[in-house]
Amino acid sequence: MKHGAMLINTSRGGLVDTKALVDCLKSGKLRGAALDVYENEKQYFFNDYSQQVNLFRKKNNLRSY
Repeated sequence: MKHGAMLINTSRGGLVDTKALVDCLKSGKLRGAALDVYENEKQYFFNDYSQQVNLFRKKNNLRSY
């Protein structure tokens, strides 16, 4: 990666080594990082609402497109 690059991750949190990211930011190797995912996000943020959505659709006679 070029010196001063920016890391953008909108995929999976586990793809980024958090310690290495922090080290690169502190050293200036990376100019910045934009993350909308977190390495251990599943335990904090993940809730599977798919069954509730399907139940809502059935109750309200809605189709899935």
